Amino acid sequence: MRLEEIIRNQFLQHLIFWGVSYVILLRLFAYEEQLYASDYIYSFLFHLSLLLVVYANLRLLIPQFLEKKRYIIFIISLLILFCFGILLNELTFNHLSDWLFPDYYFISYYTYFEIGQFIGSYLVISMLFKFSKAWFEINEKEQLINKLAKEKMESELEGLKAQVQPHFLFNNLNSIYALAIDQDERTPDVILALSDNLRYILYECIQPKVPLSKEIEFIERFLKLQKLRLAEEQAVQWNIIGNVEHKTLAPLLFLPFLENAFKHGKASTRHPVKIQLLAENEKISFSIQNQIRRKDDNLPENEGGIGLSNIKKRLAILYPEKYELKIQEDNNNNFIVHLSITI
Repeated sequence: MRLEEIIRNQFLQHLIFWGVSYVILLRLFAYEEQLYASDYIYSFLFHLSLLLVVYANLRLLIPQFLEKKRYIIFIISLLILFCFGILLNELTFNHLSDWLFPDYYFISYYTYFEIGQFIGSYLVISMLFKFSKAWFEINEKEQLINKLAKEKMESELEGLKAQVQPHFLFNNLNSIYALAIDQDERTPDVILALSDNLRYILYECIQPKVPLSKEIEFIERFLKLQKLRLAEEQAVQWNIIGNVEHKTLAPLLFLPFLENAFKHGKASTRHPVKIQLLAENEKISFSIQNQIRRKDDNLPENEGGIGLSNIKKRLAILYPEKYELKIQEDNNNNFIVHLSITI
């Protein structure tokens, strides 16, 4: 049996409690430094009323009345038990002791008030032990529930983050495929930039949080990929405001918005994709605006759509009540996203 199981053993706990009680009262009742058989017997007899009162309260009154919130009946029953304990103590020394130990003569040399103090103290101590044990058990259960909830949340979060990788790769491979079909000389540069971003996703994003500066480098490589396949150089406007040093946040939070802007929007010098990141104190704000591309009835609908739903779930898990996400479409056919996070 392990030490923890021994400590948690209820029988052993009670045995230790009454063992300590017996030793203390034995020394209290002894007239001399040397202990005699009569001292041991007297201490044993005195414990009979204490045992009955304590266990009647623990096993009967508390489960039947107190735990069921029948407080008045519990108090009345406890008072009756208290008085019965005093009476039992006197009867023990006046009658029961003669029957159990006929060779000894015992009397109770404590008054009713003093006996009541003993019984009352044991009732209070035993109830405190019971309630403290119940509190610890409830606390342990709460910790277990919180641990399981945290593990479930982390598992869900890892699942959501894992979705980002194939989604990101799928979108970029489409771009590389288009360049390869046209035998575009920029294809090797695109593949190299994609390789760097995949390395970042696979090896650096395994931490719960990453430096904001690393996330910015990832965004800039992503934008480089997009610019390589765009015909117009000024199709993307990218601004960073504030001090990004010494700030961290969960990785890849901005990626779904970036992908959505270039996948479903149109980027040109006339209608550039406008991206801004603002870092101030304990707050990071990210905004992106793109012109919405008209749907061509002759073209099939784009598959996927996991990006935005994914990020909403991740934000709810990672930054509960610490983020604000606004997604809207204005009168000029612009799709606007604004995300603000308190880190």
